[in-house]
Amino acid sequence: MLMNLEKFKSFIDKDVATRNTSEVILSFACESEEEIRSLCEKAFSMGGRKINEPEDSDFMFSWAFEDLDGHLWDLFWVKS
Repeated sequence: MLMNLEKFKSFIDKDVATRNTSEVILSFACESEEEIRSLCEKAFSMGGRKINEPEDSDFMFSWAFEDLDGHLWDLFWVKS
C-alpha cells in the first residue's frame, strides 16, 4: 500500500527515516523481463533514481531503482 507521509506517520510511534537513509531493499518477483523494464522505466520517468544497470544472468534478470522517498526497489525475474 502506498500512502502519503501523514497517513504513514499515523501507523507508527517513531520518526520516519529521512530520504538520505536506507533500512531495507524491497525485492519483488516479476512475471518477465519486459515487466521489469516497463516498471523501472516508468519509475525513472516519474523521478525515480536508477540504482544500477539491468543485470541479465543465465538464470535471472533484475533492475533496481530508488523512489522519491528514498526507498530501494529491486525487481527480479527468475528465468524458467
